Amino acid sequence: MNEERKFTRIVVEPPGPKAREVVGRDEEYLMQSYVRWYPLVIKKGDGVILEDVDGNKYIDMNAGIAVLATGHRDPSVVLAIKEQLEKFQHYSLTDFYYELAVDYAEKLFNAMEWHDNKIFYTNSGAESIDAAIKVSKGYFEGRRNYFLAFIGAFHGRTIGSLSLTASKP
Repeated sequence: MNEERKFTRIVVEPPGPKAREVVGRDEEYLMQSYVRWYPLVIKKGDGVILEDVDGNKYIDMNAGIAVLATGHRDPSVVLAIKEQLEKFQHYSLTDFYYELAVDYAEKLFNAMEWHDNKIFYTNSGAESIDAAIKVSKGYFEGRRNYFLAFIGAFHGRTIGSLSLTASKP
């Protein structure tokens, strides 16, 4: 048996009827401002395996835009989320102090070879790009007004990050 076949299974030619129905509703109700590479509608993930709404299984080579290094539903990640939810779900780090955020910042800081900077948390790549623009403008005090970006690279959907991307707005 082909090694890949242990993981993949196509039961309905993609995109299947359920996927096409979801894509149609997406086009009807959601603003079409994303570049979608393929009409894949995910139902669930387990490790590196994705299952679509029609029961087809795929090896996930996208990894949730590179945020799923441990795979889908990794037991240690699920446990950490559950443990945090037992304490509290969310509290704004921008408004109050949060011990766990300080603990992780300290670990990250001490793992670095340089120690002249600080840790800044963001929620997304777009926020990170916006923060980098803001910090660099402050650091260079207007002496450097240009930024370099790769043509075709995606940097986010905020105003700042869109200014550095050739992606569809």
